[in-house]
Amino acid sequence: MKVKISAIERDHTDAGPGLRTEVFFYGCSKDCPGCQNKWTEDMPYIEVSTFKLARKVASLRNSNVSISGGEPFEQPVSLLSFLKWLRFWNRIRYFKKTHVLLYTGMTWEELGFMNFLSDKLVDKVQSQVNLIVVNPWEHLKSYKIVKDTCVGSWNQRAYEVVHRKPPILHEITVDGFGHLILDE
Repeated sequence: MKVKISAIERDHTDAGPGLRTEVFFYGCSKDCPGCQNKWTEDMPYIEVSTFKLARKVASLRNSNVSISGGEPFEQPVSLLSFLKWLRFWNRIRYFKKTHVLLYTGMTWEELGFMNFLSDKLVDKVQSQVNLIVVNPWEHLKSYKIVKDTCVGSWNQRAYEVVHRKPPILHEITVDGFGHLILDE
């Protein structure tokens, strides 16, 4: 699967908690006034496989990753593929936990509608991230959010994604001798 990106920048400190690698997805149809990342639209994009991009990002020295754009949800299937490969490479190859922050200019309502139309694709993406910042950037309302480490604007909201494993349910039966049998 291919993804279009504008840039990868290492050692960011204003794109989330800790030292981070930031991946800028290419393309955005929102055209927000005073867009923080308008420069990404003025340069040629790179089209790369999500597998190779994730391997490259995971090989960098820090495991904190921020994804912005452009608008990452304009390439939702590629975004999900990249996130899954990133988790794979960090866990299997480099033995490190990944903290992923995802910036989107979409509102919760837009994401909910997209989720409804796309077989829960937004839920699948959210299952791969730790923090999501929603709503369009508003230049005149800029400030720092999330423990003074993320640049955002007053209308944006940051949500921590809580990952819980589903409970493991076992059926227990009693055999003819009164022994408990755990069915898996």
